[in-house]
Amino acid sequence: MSGTDWNPDSYGQFRALRLRPAMDLLMQVPGLPAGVVVDLGCGDGAAAGALKQRFRHHDLVGLDASPAMLAKARGYDRLVQADAAVWQPDQPPALIFSNAALHWLPDHASLMP
Repeated sequence: MSGTDWNPDSYGQFRALRLRPAMDLLMQVPGLPAGVVVDLGCGDGAAAGALKQRFRHHDLVGLDASPAMLAKARGYDRLVQADAAVWQPDQPPALIFSNAALHWLPDHASLMP
C-alpha cells in the first residue's frame, strides 16, 4: 500500500455501503483491555465517530498510507501515515480495527495466521 494515494471524494461515494457490515460487527466487540484502538487503513475517517463512541475511554489512532485520506480524517486522537503492511505498534493495542483495507495488503497467510 505504500506509495498509493487515494481520492477521498471518490472513495466517499460508497461510504454507507462499505461501513454497514463493519458497524454491525463493531457492536459485538466486548470491553477492551487498556491500550489504544487502531483504525488500520482509516482512510478519510469514516469509522472514527463510531469507534470513538464505542471505545470512549481509549485513545483512537488512525493509520493510513494516503496523505490525501489522512488530510480528511477527523475524530482521531492521533493520525499516523504509514504502510500497514510493515507498520508495527509501539505497544500492543487494545484493538486493531480495519474496514475495507486488509485485502490491499500482501501475504495474508503471515498477516492472519
